[in-house]
Amino acid sequence: MADAAARGKNQEWKRAGVWYLAGSNSCVYSNPKEELGATLHIAQTSNRRFREDEFLIPRELTEGRKAIRVRVKFAPVTTPLFPGHPLPELAWSEINYSAYSFVMPRAWIRPGI
Repeated sequence: MADAAARGKNQEWKRAGVWYLAGSNSCVYSNPKEELGATLHIAQTSNRRFREDEFLIPRELTEGRKAIRVRVKFAPVTTPLFPGHPLPELAWSEINYSAYSFVMPRAWIRPGI
């Protein structure tokens, strides 16, 4: 994250955190017929891929700024769902990013109360 007012200048980027996207459109489950039966690896893939997620930026990186710049870096994880399962194509795409700022209102106290 960087201050938008510093655009074109020597910007100081500050790390805002790691955005973990838990979940995917594939999952694996095991439901053996016997209680202590051998583990089954049953992979299911859904055709529903659109998702909405959020990432909270620490206040100390946004406080007192009129605008910010955000850089998102894709870091693929090459861990299969279970040993021996093929890795899917690792890619990233997005449609839109929105930023919201929540500001607490100042307390107003009437004189004489």
